Amino acid sequence: MLLAPMNGVALVTGAASGIGQATARAFIRAGVKRLTCSDVQADKLDALKAEYANNDVDILAVTCNVADSGAVKSMVNATVERFGRLDYAVNCAGIAGVPGRMAAIEDKDWDKVIGVNQSGVFYSMREQLAVMSAQEPLDGASDERRAQRGAIVNIASIAGLVGVGGLPGYVASKHAVVGLAKAAAAEYSGAGIRINNIAPGYIDTPMTQMAEVDADLAHLPPVPIQRPGRPEEIADVAVFLCSEGASFVTGATWPVDGGYTSL
Repeated sequence: MLLAPMNGVALVTGAASGIGQATARAFIRAGVKRLTCSDVQADKLDALKAEYANNDVDILAVTCNVADSGAVKSMVNATVERFGRLDYAVNCAGIAGVPGRMAAIEDKDWDKVIGVNQSGVFYSMREQLAVMSAQEPLDGASDERRAQRGAIVNIASIAGLVGVGGLPGYVASKHAVVGLAKAAAAEYSGAGIRINNIAPGYIDTPMTQMAEVDADLAHLPPVPIQRPGRPEEIADVAVFLCSEGASFVTGATWPVDGGYTSL
């Protein structure tokens, strides 16, 4: 649970829909009033911003392809210029890639999914960590041992923990995200910055509703909870992991998968 309302500055990539949009909303419910929402879908970002225009919430909407390192740097710089700091970052931007057996995957399809899911998370973390490590801890911690300069959560996947046939680029990229958080946690946690992952299972989002992806996932065994997850169920965990309530959690990957990886 959250120990207190969250009063810092948040950044969410992939915020136009699905888990990213749910995460932006969850931050606002948790008390965050200043946040950057980025995505490649500018119209949906504008709609999200307009929805909160009269709610004392300042949303900076930034059109950004996370596979472009320069665009990511500009997005993070714009956040600091607008709000003065960056306290929480949830990297949700991702794509499924082209399903197919490994021997049939073309270079362009491999490069695209690795560019967004792996390099995009790396570029985002690199810029976020540079800002967080240079700022003072956020005021308002209930205990000085819980004070933090920042917290980052990456949205990985159960495909970052186990093998899933037919999605080699996706599986490789999500395993890389798990490793990136472990490496960053080893480097930065002693400086008051925590880095964790969430590994969602099958979540009902626009990406998983794509016909080719849905067909490829149809062979997966049913999960113990016996239903797909909701984006809000991932978002709530992401916000918790950014909060003071998770102050002793770092370098971890939390499966939020309805029990899939327990089988």
